[in-house]
Amino acid sequence: NTLPDEKKSLIDLRVIDYIPTLSFQVLDGQKRRGTILVELAPNKIAVPQRPHFLLSASNLNHKEWYKRFLDNCNKMYAEAKPWEWRQ
Repeated sequence: NTLPDEKKSLIDLRVIDYIPTLSFQVLDGQKRRGTILVELAPNKIAVPQRPHFLLSASNLNHKEWYKRFLDNCNKMYAEAKPWEWRQ
């Protein structure tokens, strides 16, 4: 999801109530230059050994998977709850 201009320099942390089997970092997801770094999270595999792959919006070979992961990311974001700082 796109943040309004006044919030673009802020970090929007959200939480979910389950452990996902993957994580991703989306950079400029809706733009042609967008990229998604995907990390799979198989059971009992240390972080450095986990499989990673990079998808590019501009690469036609990535088009279908880029869209799927971007849609999945947006759905996870929508169902997540904003994280509230408590002291």
